[in-house]
Amino acid sequence: MPKTCSVCGSDTKLRCGACKQVFYCSRKHQVQDWKFHKTRCVAIAKKKNPPVDEKEMKIRVNQVLATITKFDEGVRKMICDYYSNIIEVKSMDELCAALKRVSSLKDRRFTISVAEGPYVSSTALEIPADYIRKFEGVGMDRQGSTILDMPVKVVASTQVPRDKRASSFEFELIGLRVLKQLRIETKDCIPRMKIERVHSTTPSSGSHSEDDAMVIESARKVLMNDCEVHGGADGLEIIDADVHIKSSEIRFAASRGIFASSHFTVEDVEISNCGGYGMKTRMGVTRIGDNDIQPGPWDNHPGYGGLFM
Repeated sequence: MPKTCSVCGSDTKLRCGACKQVFYCSRKHQVQDWKFHKTRCVAIAKKKNPPVDEKEMKIRVNQVLATITKFDEGVRKMICDYYSNIIEVKSMDELCAALKRVSSLKDRRFTISVAEGPYVSSTALEIPADYIRKFEGVGMDRQGSTILDMPVKVVASTQVPRDKRASSFEFELIGLRVLKQLRIETKDCIPRMKIERVHSTTPSSGSHSEDDAMVIESARKVLMNDCEVHGGADGLEIIDADVHIKSSEIRFAASRGIFASSHFTVEDVEISNCGGYGMKTRMGVTRIGDNDIQPGPWDNHPGYGGLFM
């Protein structure tokens, strides 16, 4: 039996991925309805997946291990590590303690799940991507309810042994609102990275001397999907990084939406309302899909060469 969109009433098979009880015909209508649906959605999700304390988690892990005795010790350790390496935090103190813990246990990689609510600090929050596989907040859209009111810096160290830096290492930053600069600087140490449903804002007074809202530097393959970047001197600065920006919006920068010194890709991206123009693309840009980008002098630049303007 076909279900109907909660917003327009049209037939659809798409539904909310969290509670799986409300249907939408499109992502646009899901985002539009989120302000009404979120209270019910979170309540249903919590009822279906109640928080699990550490004691209960150990019981569940032992139950899983008891059913897989036919596997070798390496497989058992991998499954145990997966379930025990999830850290849930609900306060700024717990978040700081979690980051300190993952940095001390350097033979494991963790998922840090940050609960709803504002997290405020006068100092920058440093996230060690060497030891965290996923850092995730609460929220189905870019206006998520996990708010980090501080500069956030994702870092990686070249001091981590190469045998610990396997080619499958990935880092994910998901479902956050960052109210100061977000900086990714991983020294080419993380092969793949995903930034998804992240809203990064740096208040802009129109001055070119301000911080950029988001900086991605010395990173390998980075997928930036369904994100918003607002404000800053430039909205997004890309330095020596392979970045694919998809289904995202960059607005209200004092100067340029994107300032890039390396080649990058835009796919279904909107860049608008910037004080200067949309993009500076010294090393070229690949355009895919339906982009709506504020015009500028670098729009027809072939890349590779020329001086910065």
